Amino acid sequence: MPRPNPMMEPDERKKIRIDVRKVVNGVKLTDRQRVFIKEYIANGNNGTQAAIKAGYSKKAARQAAVETLSKPYIEQEKDRLMSKIADEAGCTKEFVLKRLKTASDLCFEEYGSTALKALELIGKHHGLFTEKQEVTVKGHEDWLEDIKDE
Repeated sequence: MPRPNPMMEPDERKKIRIDVRKVVNGVKLTDRQRVFIKEYIANGNNGTQAAIKAGYSKKAARQAAVETLSKPYIEQEKDRLMSKIADEAGCTKEFVLKRLKTASDLCFEEYGSTALKALELIGKHHGLFTEKQEVTVKGHEDWLEDIKDE
């Protein structure tokens, strides 16, 4: 189980439940895949250990984890659950932006870099710091059209 949010008071913390769906985008997950996803999230993203707990042999666990995680519907369900857990723990986009504002207003002589690094990681999880660029790629058909026009 993921650790509770340390920023919350102990009485505000609640145990987060990981409910893996049985069907993702029309694909029915096997029991082994569902256990793998749950264990992967609960143990801090250790695929080998998740595969062992899902029933794979210790020898085949690493390869099974790689193969399982390469499936898009597994990745989608894992991401959905991780976002749900982050939201339930109070690590929302608003939380990060509010803390960044507070951090920029305060002097972090002792713990500044640690606090900012934690906020950066939470922000990256929510996709706050990604740069989006639009790229257009021409195929050979487009080049032929350009040559014909000249």
